[in-house]
Amino acid sequence: MLRRVCGLLLVLALGGCQYIGVKSTQVSAIKNVFFPAEVDLQTAQWTVGFGGYRADLTPVTIDSGAAVVGGTAFVNRTDVIRFNGWMITKVVGLDSFTPAWEIQESEGARRFTVNGYVVESHQCEPWVKREVDSGLRYEQQCYAEQGYIKGYVNSIMVDNLGQVTDIKQVVDSTLKLMHLRLVK
Repeated sequence: MLRRVCGLLLVLALGGCQYIGVKSTQVSAIKNVFFPAEVDLQTAQWTVGFGGYRADLTPVTIDSGAAVVGGTAFVNRTDVIRFNGWMITKVVGLDSFTPAWEIQESEGARRFTVNGYVVESHQCEPWVKREVDSGLRYEQQCYAEQGYIKGYVNSIMVDNLGQVTDIKQVVDSTLKLMHLRLVK
């Protein structure tokens, strides 16, 4: 176990060097000792679109632990989008989410908070499953009061293999949909 942790730290340290390219058979051999060939270090790539912002992201599984409920974090060098399997629960970066926005849902109310303060609250109905040619589409109708009641639909697409391929959800008070899409 200690060897795997040390190896992981070595790979992370070498991977963090932005301006130095290390290519050697020794480094490859060390990586192969700690990460067997059947483990693919290159994971599926995703893109995010929000307003005019576009970026590539890599999904990282979050273990269930004392401080964090499990799920997936879509990350790159400046952006983090946390997804719990049903909803986006935190957004950091994307040129407009500094400080981070957090989203919590309780009893049909979806609350958008910044630094612990509720900025916006929307009412959301339960998720509805719809069968489509490419798999399943889950939809959730939500309503925001901004001088008048404005409705929108959050959605999650799941392909015929059971893999999430597309997520569209409102993540802040602008009511713009954030679009996460699997590209490979």
